Amino acid sequence: MDKFTSPAGVLTLLLTSGWSHRRMLLKRLEASRYDGLGSLIRTRGPEEEQPPELRFVADTLKRWLDAHPGGPPDPEEATTRAIVAMVCGWSCALSHFIAAEPRTVEELEREVTALGGEPVVREHLQALVDSGQAEILAGEGDEEPRFVLSPWGREALAPLIAAARHEAHFPAEDVMSPEILDAEAAFQVLAPLLSLPRHLRGACRLGVHVTHDGDDVLAGATVEVARGRVLSTSILLEEDPDTWVTGSVLEWCEAVIDPTGEHRPEVGGDTELAAALLAALHERLFGDEA
Repeated sequence: MDKFTSPAGVLTLLLTSGWSHRRMLLKRLEASRYDGLGSLIRTRGPEEEQPPELRFVADTLKRWLDAHPGGPPDPEEATTRAIVAMVCGWSCALSHFIAAEPRTVEELEREVTALGGEPVVREHLQALVDSGQAEILAGEGDEEPRFVLSPWGREALAPLIAAARHEAHFPAEDVMSPEILDAEAAFQVLAPLLSLPRHLRGACRLGVHVTHDGDDVLAGATVEVARGRVLSTSILLEEDPDTWVTGSVLEWCEAVIDPTGEHRPEVGGDTELAAALLAALHERLFGDEA
């Protein structure tokens, strides 16, 4: 049997989310066909032995849970379901594909091959909907309903970014680095949430250096801004953009979490637009909590 490797950010989140419902978390993961993640958790020490560097990850996860519309999920079982829906949706890339635009179950079945068929796709979609992380858009006439991430589901990227930053500082063999699809999806997830000064307009390439087949490649999205909003995002990166923000995974995570830190992506072109995008990402996900 091949060794199970956790997607970027996921194992770190699960290690910090145990609290008093760790046993329920493992049970839910196994029922969701992600028992490999549960096995990885069991190989690590108990939560009281986790290093203090993980505290910010745990605090960010709790802050996201507390921001649930209508109040934090309650009781503990509901909190566990929300965490599992989030990590499983990200692990199989289901969240990635309902970030850019609403998708039908049939469309997602073709894209999310890791889940192995329509029943499992529906199961994971329903978990996201039930926990408030996705919404169903009714189709017109005979059209199939479509699924899309909710604003709170998009904000789940905050704990994932916090976890990815920790993993960049403390790499482990059983944890993957962010991949091309992760970098592309991250900006598509966050773009609809951003609010910028109304006078800003223009296109900006947001690029992340990731490793693919042993090579360093640039992945991410090009965003078009007008009147303080991101009008569109495209995963096609301009080779010679007028404005850009480019950096490593660690530089991006650090800049979004703490804009005053020393690790920052490279900025070029319209530096006011680029700086405003970085500031908007920080403000929406972390505010003054970093």
